[in-house]
Amino acid sequence: MASLDAPLSDEGDGSLLDVVAAPVVEVATPRDEDRAKVVVSAVRRLGNARQRAVLRRRFGLPGYGISTLKETAKQLRITTSKADHARRRGLEKLAQDARLASALGVEVRS
Repeated sequence: MASLDAPLSDEGDGSLLDVVAAPVVEVATPRDEDRAKVVVSAVRRLGNARQRAVLRRRFGLPGYGISTLKETAKQLRITTSKADHARRRGLEKLAQDARLASALGVEVRS
């Protein structure tokens, strides 16, 4: 059995505890960044302000952290039911967005 504090190699490159405690860093590719920009742009094009606000908060788009539906409703001072309705309608509209579908390489649902 290995100790969490024991060095991982003879060179003393750190311990298992260092690896486990280290934050996970995801490296985005340029393609991922382009896709993210297209998603943000598609949300901005939504005509309904409530749908935009709910989706931005719910999915942590730039300027917002990821929030639960309940947290989102509280932040917007609306019921959870209204926040859920806005989320569903916004996602339905995004599913019909041809530019978004093209950027993500999927077909538009009819």
